[in-house]
Amino acid sequence: LSNHQLRLTILLNRFIKTVHISAENNRFNDKLTIEIEKYISTNLHAPLKIIDLAKKFGFNQQYFKIQFKNSFATSVHAYIKNKRLDHAMTMIKSENHAISEIATFVGYSSTSSFSQAFKLKFGRSPMHYKISKN
Repeated sequence: LSNHQLRLTILLNRFIKTVHISAENNRFNDKLTIEIEKYISTNLHAPLKIIDLAKKFGFNQQYFKIQFKNSFATSVHAYIKNKRLDHAMTMIKSENHAISEIATFVGYSSTSSFSQAFKLKFGRSPMHYKISKN
């Protein structure tokens, strides 16, 4: 290799290492990830806004969204929606609540939007699951 090619190769290797290190540091640590998971799981009934979550954990909104996506491999909104629907499924299977109560408990303001989201994720309406449970 020529001197020019060698220097270019060295610079390229340094750049790749820097990008790799930067990507590794661009996520929450394990303790913070657990805290965020716990907070979201215990507050599914409440409006969980990104700006409020970011403030609670000491980040600005944009940085929080990026770190969250890198740590959880999904967006904040999608994560919360999935947690709400999974918890609703658990409630339908194990408890005897009205669908409207479950929808409210997991943070939906309307039963119809809850039912649509539930059906989209699980392929059947919450009422269908409730009936088939009995």
